Amino acid sequence: MAPTTPATTIVVVDDYADTRSLMTFLLRAEGFVVREAANGGEALAAAAEQPSLMILDVNLPDIDGFEVCRRLKAAPETAGITVLQVSAAYRDTGHRVRALNGGADAYLTLPVDRQELLATVRALLRIRRAEAETASLRAVTQLANAAGHEINNPPSVITGHLHFLAKNPAAPEERIVQMGEAANRIREIVLQMLHVTRVELAKQHRDLPEMLDLERSSRERRAS
Repeated sequence: MAPTTPATTIVVVDDYADTRSLMTFLLRAEGFVVREAANGGEALAAAAEQPSLMILDVNLPDIDGFEVCRRLKAAPETAGITVLQVSAAYRDTGHRVRALNGGADAYLTLPVDRQELLATVRALLRIRRAEAETASLRAVTQLANAAGHEINNPPSVITGHLHFLAKNPAAPEERIVQMGEAANRIREIVLQMLHVTRVELAKQHRDLPEMLDLERSSRERRAS
């Protein structure tokens, strides 16, 4: 398996040292940079370093994981951190729904199979990368769209002046025709560019899923 980029940092939050150490070992073996936190306060402090993903236990001694996730998603500077909520004690559907409604991107109950944990982490990171790429494309597309509208105005001005210049017998007719053709060509290119940007902007409204519950999906696949 190809190593994961060292820039991908994951924070593992769990008050049980054994669980925390096991997850850290598995993730580091996959090439991730891993930070550890033993409670909610440490998790919030670690979030300031902008990790790519946080594996967040629900049952913490100071601030429970539900509240930690809510605070992360409510703050603009940490809202982009992907949160995988985990719990050995909170296993009911209602707990999963509460976590996802609170902003968690996925929810797994412990103990979890090693392959399922890693697959969930990879899937969440793929979604994060896709969202970042989409945001970059959206910014470029909007800039191109604005530039296209600005560029579209000068050819119209040029064409208008050429119309009056053509009435002057001293003006070379061939030059006027060439300038008119050039202005029309610029207008055609701009219209094509605006059409492409409108298509891209329309595509970008197809948002990615806001949350992911791979545990439920995997159970449904096994049952089918």
